[in-house]
Amino acid sequence: RATALGGAWVVGRDQYVLFTNPAQLVNMRTEFGVTLTRFGADASGATMTSVYAAGPLSLTFGWGLQRISFATPGGALPPFGVDALVAPADTAHWRYADAESTLVTTAAAVQYKNTKIGAALKYAADRTDTNRRVWLVDVGAARNLFGGVAALSLQNLGPKTVADLAAATV
Repeated sequence: RATALGGAWVVGRDQYVLFTNPAQLVNMRTEFGVTLTRFGADASGATMTSVYAAGPLSLTFGWGLQRISFATPGGALPPFGVDALVAPADTAHWRYADAESTLVTTAAAVQYKNTKIGAALKYAADRTDTNRRVWLVDVGAARNLFGGVAALSLQNLGPKTVADLAAATV
């Protein structure tokens, strides 16, 4: 569902919300989830998540792994913008066959005075003709209101520009 909504899943009700708003993990059932996805002949993905509730203040922990593998025909651009993957200066002759994107996330959330508060640490890596890795942070808050949920999430706090990403590469 989150992919279909363009990643806008800040008020989701399943463990996959740890990728978009870790605050929503509070009061989540302890469970393990696996999703396998086929995006077409040249792309597939897998997602694994698990959530554990423990302790006072509705303390909840979760972890998740997303991995997408894709291939592009010779000379074609990848499904993401060139800027996002830090392409070489000369993209006219840019070719690669296989690429992968990996995201590993750990998150924790608590409830304080009817407000859910959460944070997640993410490790993101893209492997194309160049390899890029970066550490990112998400923070979020949510509160039940009038039979619904009001939520806010600040996602992917960390390096944002190509120069920042190149400087953060390990």
